[in-house]
Amino acid sequence: MQPLLFDPAGRWDTDIPLDRERNEQLAAVVLSWRQGDDDLPIQADIEQAALQLTGYANLLVRELQTKAAALPRNGQASVVAVRTPR
Repeated sequence: MQPLLFDPAGRWDTDIPLDRERNEQLAAVVLSWRQGDDDLPIQADIEQAALQLTGYANLLVRELQTKAAALPRNGQASVVAVRTPR
């Protein structure tokens, strides 16, 4: 699993591409966990997975906002573009 990093300025995702495949695999594993299963990971691993996926979700939101902000403010894309802060 990738280490989490402190990125309050939000610059990390502009220089390093998102590792979609690894995070999607992690999400699939997490979604397969069931409460009461005997083979659940330890609490620390569950918390790490939650942090990893939360960080990935935030990177996806920023990527989407960047792309939406580049859309023209008129035409079919205007609904998404208007809702996206510049």
